[in-house]
Amino acid sequence: MHPTKKIRQTDSVAFLGPKGTFSYECATQVFGDAEYVPCQSIAKVLETVQTNKADYGIVPFENSTFGTVLQTLDFFVNTKHANDSDQPHGFVILDQHYLTVHHNLLGQDTELDRIERVYSHPEALGQCSKWLDKHLPKANRVPVGSTAQAAEKAKQDRTAAGISSIACADIFGLHVIEKDIENLANNTTRFFVIGKKVRQPTKNDGTLVMFTLNHDQPGSLCDALAIMKDHGINLTKIDSRPSGKGLWHYMFFMQFDGHMNDDKVKLAMKSFKPKVLDFMIMGSYKKQLQ
Repeated sequence: MHPTKKIRQTDSVAFLGPKGTFSYECATQVFGDAEYVPCQSIAKVLETVQTNKADYGIVPFENSTFGTVLQTLDFFVNTKHANDSDQPHGFVILDQHYLTVHHNLLGQDTELDRIERVYSHPEALGQCSKWLDKHLPKANRVPVGSTAQAAEKAKQDRTAAGISSIACADIFGLHVIEKDIENLANNTTRFFVIGKKVRQPTKNDGTLVMFTLNHDQPGSLCDALAIMKDHGINLTKIDSRPSGKGLWHYMFFMQFDGHMNDDKVKLAMKSFKPKVLDFMIMGSYKKQLQ
């Protein structure tokens, strides 16, 4: 059983709404029968959990076509530490889930030459860029807060279309102009499940940590990463985003094999932490095959 399905029916789950988004589809796959709290942005999902207005949240973190979801990283950058802790305030990553995502062009009219605007979430627009370049090169691409909001916009404008899910075609009464317009047929998004408590190790886990460095010290990143190699810990992904602490100053995100409570990981983090600044363990999650 998926560990996050062991919840009470009274538990609530925040997601990027409204219903019909891929975040909602993912949330229902993970949590099943629960109370769902739609949010207008990824940041709002995380804030809703932080402020105890929902027990869990689910946010997109990475797409196989378009890469890391920057809105999620940017919220993490501004997260404060919990009191006397290396963990974030108000939430922790406790699981992950993969969702195969098929994008569809929805609209009131089925004629492509009448479409002047295409609405969708920035991630979806990027994941469908090749199809749009070929079939709607002159149409303006307008980013909105979610794929469901894109369908809602298309419902309000006969000269517009939205990139969204098949479910949204039914919800908003739109035609499916073209199915499966994503750049890659196996387009997949990885979602993080967030909550309040660190989950137990499974011996097949991954961990995400966040940190910055002394940018004036040559080799500071190399020295920090060497600690992981010395402790035999496999790195799986590294990202960086502007830290907000000054021009060209960055926050780094490092994913690696192992659980934050594994003895091997604890020992590595004890050596790693003095090499970096603003260190934070965002959480651990069970690794899953797609």
